[in-house]
Amino acid sequence: MPKITKRLVEAAEVREKDYIICDNELRGFAVRVLPSGKRYYLVQYRIGTRYRRMSIGQHGVLTAETARRAAFNLLAAVKDGKDPAGDRKEGRTALTVAELAQRFDKEHIAVRLKPGTAQEYRRNLRRFILPAIGRLKVADVSKADVARLHHELRHIPYQANRNLEVVSKMFNLAELWGLRRDGSNPRRHIRKYSEEKRERYLSPAELAALGEALSRAEQEGVEDPYAIAAIRLLIFTGCRLNEIMTLKWGYVDFEARCLRLPDTKTGARIVHLGAPALDVLSRIERLTDNPWVICGKKLGARRTDLQPPWQRCRKRATMRLWAHAQGSVAADLVHQLERELDREPTYDECFAAAKELGLDLPTGLVDVRIHDLRHSFASGAVALGESLPMIGKLLGHTQVQTTARYAHLAADPVKAAAERVSGNIAALINGQTGEVVQLLPRAGEPRRTRGALVSGSADKAS
Repeated sequence: MPKITKRLVEAAEVREKDYIICDNELRGFAVRVLPSGKRYYLVQYRIGTRYRRMSIGQHGVLTAETARRAAFNLLAAVKDGKDPAGDRKEGRTALTVAELAQRFDKEHIAVRLKPGTAQEYRRNLRRFILPAIGRLKVADVSKADVARLHHELRHIPYQANRNLEVVSKMFNLAELWGLRRDGSNPRRHIRKYSEEKRERYLSPAELAALGEALSRAEQEGVEDPYAIAAIRLLIFTGCRLNEIMTLKWGYVDFEARCLRLPDTKTGARIVHLGAPALDVLSRIERLTDNPWVICGKKLGARRTDLQPPWQRCRKRATMRLWAHAQGSVAADLVHQLERELDREPTYDECFAAAKELGLDLPTGLVDVRIHDLRHSFASGAVALGESLPMIGKLLGHTQVQTTARYAHLAADPVKAAAERVSGNIAALINGQTGEVVQLLPRAGEPRRTRGALVSGSADKAS
């Protein structure tokens, strides 16, 4: 066997069938001569009982010496227990992230996730994850690739973190399915962005404005009555949006005054109803061919999107809030436009006029999300002195930590009491009388409370 050189390769005879010339110095290094006259360098080796042959490249594109060095490195890898030909074949047939996502959807998203969560997972994959790393091989995705995806969404930190969770779950399953080695999840050690938990509660004035806006929209017939009913049910029950939008008449128990929901975010639960919620339900038109409480426009379908009517209603509520704020810049502007237009102005007309005049209008309810109605229901329960465990039952929480976010509201009455007590003591120290309540009157001594004298014996008798 001669040594493979440029001269040898170019002088090799072309035959009717391809044949191989082996190198006499580097065992396993060879050149194949094809009937077409093309020459290809290759390596040959065994892995156990399996014979492998792997192409290095075409003569002319590679020199004989370059091919020899490549062959030396490949054969050295074989001595270390590796299989270069097998690795190359596996790399060619390896799944891309886009293909992994298809299996992830079929075997996890569609089977284990609730419809709302599944929809969000698919949206994240379609809009963010696959455009960024979909073409990469599953085995080739690195922490740097995932960190880059996360960083590019830094302007929307909540969305960035949700994408990180989807990537994490998908690559955990890739390890389980044998597509990556154990412990190689590329999401590991990538820190989430901090998220500010929004706690927006409607004030009594805002609730009154929203109620007025809903009533007027109903009277004028400018909004879908089912949409108005859905918003009212959210206000009066504290339910999650999906729980009301997917509510069926079969779940409503008027006799027991409750909703029997078979499947929610936290599993099956019973929602007890007060009189206002029951009144809303009793006034909703029931369609014989539609099982849903909140009906859609299509025959037999439910309404799927509450955002457009909600946004219009919260703008109307903001207008009512501005108009009732006597003496404010917003009220003056609303009344001025009413006189100029000879009708009630819209939110957009007020906003445009304020911008033209360089005025800053209060936000009103335009920053209130539908989910904030649930928070407002909880804050109303706290204001009435309900305990956190009771609020958790009302909202259908299964974890104490979830309800704990309202703990600071429960402390408000205590703070108010502390303010009254400390104020009373301060008044006593300063020698004030009248509205002051003496905390510990001496036996038999009259006690002055809010200007009225009450004898110690009378207190004792009561």
